[in-house]
Amino acid sequence: MPPVNWLWAALPRAVPTAVFVPSEDWQLACAAGDRVTVTTEDDGLGWVEVVREADGAKGLVPLSYLTTG
Repeated sequence: MPPVNWLWAALPRAVPTAVFVPSEDWQLACAAGDRVTVTTEDDGLGWVEVVREADGAKGLVPLSYLTTG
């Protein structure tokens, strides 16, 4: 498995690999295949802040849901 910060090195774009349904207001709903721009490094807990390119919505998503793309 790659190191936790693998995505940060490949910034700024990523693609969710699965649907993420938020359970908190600070999280961002994402569909598989959405294009997002990562704006922060992993917070150490497995979350990164992203901006959804389609509408500019911003929030945190689990790093495990993202792949470079």
